[in-house]
Amino acid sequence: MPPKKPNTSIASLIVWGGFSLSSSAVFWYGFAKGLRTGEFLAAFHTDLALALCATVLLACVLVEAWRVFRSRK
Repeated sequence: MPPKKPNTSIASLIVWGGFSLSSSAVFWYGFAKGLRTGEFLAAFHTDLALALCATVLLACVLVEAWRVFRSRK
């Protein structure tokens, strides 16, 4: 049985990619700013967790985009 074509649109991948890229950049900047101000314990638990989650979301969007790109060939 041939693999099913993905039904994820390119526009949704662009929107999610932009959202996840900007959110990960903002959260990593907040984490770095918290470290720079000396609030290590507060920045470590909250800002680092948010930055890692946003980065994982960005990785998932990139993997899905690669899967869609490969299946459209």
